[in-house]
Formats: sequence, C-alpha cells, structure tokens
Amino acid sequence: MPNTNEQPNFGSIEDELNETDVQNIVQNAKNNSKQKGIPPIIFNNKEFSIYTRAAADRGEKLEEMPQVNPESGISKDYINEIASLVTICDYYGPSEITKMYPDYRVKKYEERFPLDKYKDVITDKNRQLVEAINAQADLINADLANIDNISKEDMLKHLYAMVSMIRPGQIG
Repeated sequence: MPNTNEQPNFGSIEDELNETDVQNIVQNAKNNSKQKGIPPIIFNNKEFSIYTRAAADRGEKLEEMPQVNPESGISKDYINEIASLVTICDYYGPSEITKMYPDYRVKKYEERFPLDKYKDVITDKNRQLVEAINAQADLINADLANIDNISKEDMLKHLYAMVSMIRPGQIG
C-alpha cells in the first residue's frame, strides 16, 4: 500500500522547484484567485474513484498518462495548454492572445487529462502540484478575461510560473 503522507521530491533549488517553492506558488495562486473572485479548488478522492469506476463499468481501459515527470508526477504534455500563449505574449504582447484566440481558456489539469480517459491523473505524489497548476490556470484565465488591464510583464510572470510547475528548470 502506498504511503499517502509521502511528499513529492521537487529536486534542488538551483535547477528545479523545491517543496517550499510549490507551497509558495500554491498560496500565491490561491490568494490571487481569491482576490479575483475565483472559487477555491477542492479535491475529493471519491470523485476520482467514481470516474475510474464508471470507465471500468463501461468496459473501457484507461490510458496511461503521457510523458509523466517521475519526480513530480506531472505530465509534461500539459505545457501545450500554454505554449502558444507564452510565445504570442512574449513577441506581441498580451492583447494579441485574445485577438488570435478570442475564446481560449486554459484547461485545468484534469480537464486536459480527463479522469475517465486516463489513469493516475491525480495521485498522492502530484496532488499539491496539480492544485497549484489549477489555481495558476484560473489566474491566467482571469488575466485573459481582463486582458486590457494586464501588463506584458505580469502576464509573462503568470505564464512562466505555470511553465516552471510543469517543466522545472526549463526557465533560467
């Protein structure tokens, strides 16, 4: 039986996010979400088992999560949710994002990887980081909804915070 109290190892502070960084990101994202009126994220283990059981009842086999980072338990494929936003914002500024993708909304982690399609989307190992990613997605979506009032620097800061959660050490 896995140890449910086991904390993920996020590596050294020099090249990856450490546990304190993740806790700070989670708290900052929650505070920003609260300020913007975004409801808090609540995880319910029973909800996840319901999705998994429903898929099994339909005779479906759940797919493996793609490109999971063994240290964090997060799929590196999630970067595709924001990769084009980073490029557009960096080169053209935040207002171009909504011109090019007027209805775009960053999906939460379990929306990108539906619980009834993939197994081990949210685990004890990645739960805290998924919570931070989802809070950051809410913050970025609030930025997109209020694009005329966000600076390029702030938008990039929010996007790069997400990148550092998905692919630690990628941003220098």
